[in-house]
Amino acid sequence: MAMPTGPHPSAWVYQADEAELAGGARIESINKGYTGQKGYVAGYFDSSTAATTFKVEVPTDGEYYISLRYAAGAAGNWNGDRVLGLSINNEGVYHVKFKSISQSWDVWSECVQKVSLKMGMNTVTYMCLTENDNSDCINLDRLSVWPYDTNPTITHIVFDKSTYIVSKNYTIRSKIFQVDSNGVLLENIVPVVFSSSNSSIMVVDEQTGVIKGIREGIAVIQAKSNGFCGEAVVRVEANPSVTVDFASITRTVDPSTFGYILTPNYNVPDSRMTLLGPLLNRETIPAQNFQAISDLDGSYYIYEDSILQRSLESYQRAKANGLKWYMLLGMSPSWAAPSKGPIDSWKNEAKKSPVEQARFKQYIKDVLQYYKDHGAKPDFADLTNEYWTGTEETFKGNWEALHEVFPDFIPAVGPGGVGFDGIPDFYIPFASSNQITLEGPAWHEFWVHDRYATFNHLQERKKVIEDLQFQYPESNGMYIIWEENNAGSKDATDWTRSMANVIRTGITHNIKGCLEPHNANGMSDLLTTNLIQANPAARRPIWWVYYMFSQLSGEYVDVLTEGTDEFTAAACMDEDELKIVFAKNDCAGSVELKLKNQPFAGQDIRVDLYKITNSENNGLEFQYSLEPISTSNKNLELSIEDVNANESWLLIIKRSKTRPGFFHPLTPDDGEVVTPSPTLTWSKAQDAVTYTIKIATDRDFTKLLLCESGIKTTSYTVKEGLEIGHRYYWTVFAENEYGVRPVSNNAYYTFLVGENTKVPGQFGPFLPSLNAPNQPTRPEFQWSPAYNADSYRLVVSKNPDLSAPVIDKSGITSVRDTGMYGPNSLVYYQVEENLDYDTQYYWKVYAVNSHGERPMNGPLRYFTTKADGDVPKEFSLTFPADGAVNISARAELCWEVSKNAFFYKLEVSDNPDLSNPVIVRDRMIYNKYTVEPNLLKPDTVYYWRVTAYTKDLAHSMKADSGQIRSFRTEVVPCSPLLYAVQPGDGEVKLWFRLSDGADSYKIMYGTSPDVYEHVIAGVKESPFIVTGLRNGTSYYFSVVATNQNGDSSIWNERVAVPLSLSGFSG
Repeated sequence: MAMPTGPHPSAWVYQADEAELAGGARIESINKGYTGQKGYVAGYFDSSTAATTFKVEVPTDGEYYISLRYAAGAAGNWNGDRVLGLSINNEGVYHVKFKSISQSWDVWSECVQKVSLKMGMNTVTYMCLTENDNSDCINLDRLSVWPYDTNPTITHIVFDKSTYIVSKNYTIRSKIFQVDSNGVLLENIVPVVFSSSNSSIMVVDEQTGVIKGIREGIAVIQAKSNGFCGEAVVRVEANPSVTVDFASITRTVDPSTFGYILTPNYNVPDSRMTLLGPLLNRETIPAQNFQAISDLDGSYYIYEDSILQRSLESYQRAKANGLKWYMLLGMSPSWAAPSKGPIDSWKNEAKKSPVEQARFKQYIKDVLQYYKDHGAKPDFADLTNEYWTGTEETFKGNWEALHEVFPDFIPAVGPGGVGFDGIPDFYIPFASSNQITLEGPAWHEFWVHDRYATFNHLQERKKVIEDLQFQYPESNGMYIIWEENNAGSKDATDWTRSMANVIRTGITHNIKGCLEPHNANGMSDLLTTNLIQANPAARRPIWWVYYMFSQLSGEYVDVLTEGTDEFTAAACMDEDELKIVFAKNDCAGSVELKLKNQPFAGQDIRVDLYKITNSENNGLEFQYSLEPISTSNKNLELSIEDVNANESWLLIIKRSKTRPGFFHPLTPDDGEVVTPSPTLTWSKAQDAVTYTIKIATDRDFTKLLLCESGIKTTSYTVKEGLEIGHRYYWTVFAENEYGVRPVSNNAYYTFLVGENTKVPGQFGPFLPSLNAPNQPTRPEFQWSPAYNADSYRLVVSKNPDLSAPVIDKSGITSVRDTGMYGPNSLVYYQVEENLDYDTQYYWKVYAVNSHGERPMNGPLRYFTTKADGDVPKEFSLTFPADGAVNISARAELCWEVSKNAFFYKLEVSDNPDLSNPVIVRDRMIYNKYTVEPNLLKPDTVYYWRVTAYTKDLAHSMKADSGQIRSFRTEVVPCSPLLYAVQPGDGEVKLWFRLSDGADSYKIMYGTSPDVYEHVIAGVKESPFIVTGLRNGTSYYFSVVATNQNGDSSIWNERVAVPLSLSGFSG
């Protein structure tokens, strides 16, 4: 007998908000659609004990149906379906599956079971089964109970929905089912007559049940059939509208407004990043995608010997693809980890001892120093993430480390705290009172049950931070950063809503969080990378939402929307185009556009419309163009008809006489293998007349192989000139008589020429890291698996062209699971014979099947083996020279690398025997140290030495055979740090840190970098206001400390622009 899919219309109903709750189960009312008076039951998230017990009374012993109304919205790291425990009268626990049918937690379903109940009172309990994996997390709304009938008969008719939503002037079809006494829905086979309770709100065809919205409001649709009657609610909504005022500019479009977490490794082709423009690429120091071990997992500690090199490689990959480096200064290394792992605590509690705190700060300094010495500079320095590496003391220490190493301005942001309260309202005053800055207060918000952030919600967040930044200008507030949007929804339009509202409210930056298990390589789940498939980096609709927002350019303009919170929009304008992004509400209909002060008055214009689709390689798809419009009016009204519910659209309004529209490559996908005569295709650029294609052997296109113009279609077949085994780069330009447009964000694709396209798919290296030092002579090589590979071939050589290999091993098939990427996600080979000591080796892997082989992606890998023995090798101090004089108090103390060493211990004292040292840094991992300000006194002799250690501290070696070297500091004071500036009307206020031994300070400034036409001497304290400045002019400021012996050197320079209105600059 068929099972019902929902409750019988006459079922007895028990609300979850009136049930007995235990183990963290709680009443909540955040999401929509619940039926209880107080809300629904939540609390099953990250719980193993949550339970809800309904007390159910029935008239007789027997079998009954029970149906639980529930929501199981998707979250980034969750199973699709959920399994809960069900217990009747505490007699055993049954496992019950709850389907997840929607991304949204506003969508409710029914789960029906047949159970035995006894006459009188019974208990029905739904409980969590597992701890912290969220496979049993649902929300509970109500329980329906009705008796099982062995001989069911028809008892009711019902509509297929309890509520229909229809837009004004649009239609929707209703449907009727028969219901038997068991609650089973049956197709209706008898005539039905439909009617409306209020024809001024909606009308219904009495035979077909088609509903048409007339005006905004609520009415009831009724159905009568064979003596039965059914009803449903009809809600008619007005079609939403958006008013855009192009004369009201809010701010300049920042193409780095949005971002994602974790740098993709070489499994992901470059264009997945470059096509999105200069996004924020948030990364931690361990660079987990490059080691195939999560940065939350302390098992990567065995690879800390190459953590500097690995971190730099991830930086270089991101920067090479035009991304912004949003650097998270963590995790805890093994020598500063109170919890014995990378995370100190998930709670707001300080765990590090003073020694661990000092070692952690030095670790951050070492990493930053290594970056600086290799030409790398973070665009943002994220001082802490939640409470993983500590609280405010870590925050302050990391700020100091940043400013002790880099004179350049790098915005300090953070702390990335969970939630909002207690983040800006604590850390902004904390920064002020500790003479540090917080250019960008950052918070994490929105979690598993959330879909998107409303305009009003983000507006409230922005106001709190703006008010605090105004109250504490010395904190140097410049940005407002919603650092992690961890909303559980994967729906593209929900992300359009949040991103549009970020733009509308003036939140300056927003990074998508929420990572699926085993998909950390997927740019915050913009891609699917956790499946071994032909496309190792499949784009999701959310990727295309990011691509859509990357098309915005010029200036953001003011937007006003009318409709529900679900309908929102953002708009911008540049010289040639006006662009509007909108997210449709949960109802099909039209969207009304009111364009005020549009700049193309008196010109012919056209409107191109695109929307987000489920296409993997063309997910922002052109739909149609409105007929050309001649307008002499600055104000224009347009109507976009037949927009489906919850769709994301991009409108581009432009002069009819303008260059072609945006476009992107299509096939072959980036990085794929092609035969020597491939056909290259790309999306159509609207208004393009011809295209030019370029193919080169380098990514800069300086070594052109082909440049073909006048192409009139969106494809081109290469006929000659390609060599098997070579990689090529290609890009396209769209042209008409009004101009040329390159591929979006000047991206390019690559292809690899082979004899057969059925060779294995793309894959990349893991370990040893690029340029890894001190590697064992029998290293294990690790790489990702390739789709359709039967085996792998590893080549290792002392030569960069891989000639004369010392290893050429075929038939490798050994794989293992990783916590990072899941089952069979790492291929490895353990070297069987020792490599030479202290030797640089190059390596490459080829994936092999019956059709041929392909090399792994990424640059040529190389590493250096350890030296003979275990003891660190002899090394020397290099700067300052022994006996040097006039050394800056901010000196960079340098020494050679000691082979086999992991740690260095630096000691500095004003005593020749190094007693009472002023500096002891005993866990350094880099061979350079920038001295903190005010540690060294002017005109003083200091003695120093460095000792190298192995990681286990069992072996050591002193520099220069243990000799102690000396230097004398300069006679002037230490250079002060100018740490905050605040522009005002014709003036700029400066905050700087004081230098020991300084009698006064000089403020130097000018209108060009490093050129100071003006000097204000005799300044005694900070802050100081420089007046008499021209508004709108950039001024460059520096501060020096003076004493009777002269002026200090300049440590840093800051720029500010005086404004007639209050503003911030940096």
